[in-house]
Order: sequence, then C-alpha cells, then structure tokens
Amino acid sequence: MMKRSVYLPDRMASIVERYLRAHPAATFSSLVQNALAHHLIHPRPGRILLLAGLVKKGVGKASSRAEDETIAKER
Repeated sequence: MMKRSVYLPDRMASIVERYLRAHPAATFSSLVQNALAHHLIHPRPGRILLLAGLVKKGVGKASSRAEDETIAKER
C-alpha cells in the first residue's frame, strides 16, 4: 500500500470538503482512489491521443467525422 501527502489549492480543498460533507460514505482516500482509477485505469480512449498531442479534441459523434461527411456527399 502506498501512502502519500497531497497538497491542494485552497479552492480545490474547499470543493473536496463540500463534496465529502455531501457524501458521508466517501472518504478523502476513496475520492482520490476513484479519481485516479477514472483517469488512469479506465481512461476515455480518445484521451490518450489528447495527451500525446495527436489530436486537438476527442472524436465526437460518428456523423461529425470528415470521412463520414465525404461519403454522405458522394451518395
């Protein structure tokens, strides 16, 4: 098990405190673990491309992709 200290800006600390008051079953540790799992273990597929700088934004609906528009115009 890893034990770390986390330093938060005042504004973020306030948001965390409000969240934990509103969700009494949650702990700071469980909140951090869930956030890390969401971003590291179960990332959105397009997020890896964003992080790598290969795309400027994630892919939206299939109908908004350029190749789909080209095919639709050809029909």
